[in-house]
Amino acid sequence: MAAVATFCRFSRYNLKTIRNLNCYSSNYLFFSTRSANMSGEKCETQQPTGVPLQQVVDQLTAFAPLSLAEPWDNVGLLLEPYTARPVSAILLTNDLTRPVMQECLYKKIDMIIAYHPPIFSGKKRITNKNWQDQLISCCMENRIALYSPHTTWDSVPDGVTDWLASAFGDKSSFKSVSVLEPHTSFAKPADHKFSVRVSCSGFSCGEESKIDDSLQKIGLKITNFDSDGSMRIFSGTCAKSSLLDLRSYASTLYDGSCEVYNLVPLPEPGTGGGRLVELKQPITIEAAIDMMKAHLEVKHARIAYAVGATKETQISSIAVVPGSGAKPLSGVKADLYVTGEMQHHDVLAATHNHASVLMTTHSDSERGFLTYFQDELTERLQGKVKIHVSQADCDPIQVV
Repeated sequence: MAAVATFCRFSRYNLKTIRNLNCYSSNYLFFSTRSANMSGEKCETQQPTGVPLQQVVDQLTAFAPLSLAEPWDNVGLLLEPYTARPVSAILLTNDLTRPVMQECLYKKIDMIIAYHPPIFSGKKRITNKNWQDQLISCCMENRIALYSPHTTWDSVPDGVTDWLASAFGDKSSFKSVSVLEPHTSFAKPADHKFSVRVSCSGFSCGEESKIDDSLQKIGLKITNFDSDGSMRIFSGTCAKSSLLDLRSYASTLYDGSCEVYNLVPLPEPGTGGGRLVELKQPITIEAAIDMMKAHLEVKHARIAYAVGATKETQISSIAVVPGSGAKPLSGVKADLYVTGEMQHHDVLAATHNHASVLMTTHSDSERGFLTYFQDELTERLQGKVKIHVSQADCDPIQVV
């Protein structure tokens, strides 16, 4: 089957119909140009003026720093068009699939923000031999930027995890909210930056410039030079790897000293993966199920009752993890686990340790956050970019 087509079977469906199609069907192809059209929906002819791509990226990382991602994750700007152009239309989607790509071309999207990374592991080539590479190739051909936040959105306060927990009320409904896997730093140790002040006195003619050169060779990026009487003060920033050498060099100078200040900010309280919610008033498991289904706007969910529990059992503690929750929920003391999916034996372990398990589906536990973030990003970009939430994005698993 050709990977690039000049006609598309989706052209005879409207977007509402597309939502009901299997997201991963190989029977439908997407256009490789922006001339795509779909019956049933009028195409917008006027777009906002747009902003530079870097401005969008800056706002995305301001909301959720990339350092919050899990070590195994692949987040951030994954695909940048060679020829720069303003970003005037962005599509938010949980997954980048063929129907979503078709929607992007129809809506003349300049940037896709896909919660799950479309590019995850290393690639040696991009060809048309598999559907994921076809989508990446289509983005490249149509100069569409590609960004993925994934676990940064899970960890950041007011991100996906807090949104999922809000199914059970706002913060006034909770006795307490704690983080299951707290983040303690916004950067990995190797990426830490430090502010350094090296002071010394007893200069001879021309020695200041020699010290300046020596400090820069060691790794101090000098941003300021000052004097205080006979003292000379060199200020700047450096990486952690340069600290020991700077301190050693300062000790060789007359009246030499080296002051170091950590420039890495601490994360906000509540940053990290998973949440443990303690309710002010107990509710039944049945009530919790209804609240979550209403929050996610789904008709079905799966429940595994703890041994001895029923739908009428009262609960007061709920552990929440979007997506796949087996690892972060393991051993957590809570009456109810809420997650997208867990494996059979993990569910058995939980129910035999007094925790009932409510499972939505993997992406249904995440997708609804996009509507919230649509407003957030629109405000951050001052209304200069049209933000769409994908209508073609859907969970690949359906109840039949």
